[in-house]
Formats: sequence, C-alpha cells, structure tokens
Amino acid sequence: MLAATVNAGNTCHITRGTGGGNITAVKGGPEGGDYCDVTFPRSVENCSVGATPLHPLDDNAAVGFAGIRYLGGATVRVTRRNPENNFQDSGLFSILAVCP
Repeated sequence: MLAATVNAGNTCHITRGTGGGNITAVKGGPEGGDYCDVTFPRSVENCSVGATPLHPLDDNAAVGFAGIRYLGGATVRVTRRNPENNFQDSGLFSILAVCP
C-alpha cells in the first residue's frame, strides 16, 4: 500500500508518505494550481487508487471531493472540488494506492 497526504491548501506539498520510496506531487493547470499530479515510486496502473479530501487536519466532514485521473505509469492527477462543485483548487487531500 502506498499513501500520501497534502495538508496545505493550494499546494501539492506532500507532508506524509508511506509504502517505501518517494511520493512526489506537482501543481498544474491553467491557473498554475488547479490540480496535483502525484507520482508514486512505482507504476500504479494495476492498482486501485483513490483520493479523499478528508485528512487528519480536517474537522469539516463536508469539504467536497477529490477526483483521480490515471496519467499512465506511476502518475495520477488529483483534482479537488468544493461541496457545491463550483471551485477547483489543489491541495488538502489524502491519496492511497492499493496494489496486488
């Protein structure tokens, strides 16, 4: 299992990671901060990958959602939306990859 947490809003700075190796993330998008491209230390193409906007620093249960898009190999794109689905920002999510 590989996991990471981005605890700051509008950043892609990984503050915690597990599973061995280095998990990295880079901000991107038309405004330079609409999503995070997360790269795991190995391919996650045959893994189940998910992201959640709930993490240990969040007290709010209704913080929206985090979507995942596979980019190939070890990289996935995480996009955060607010509960009204009208605001997009990077950061404030946890991501998990469960691999066979």
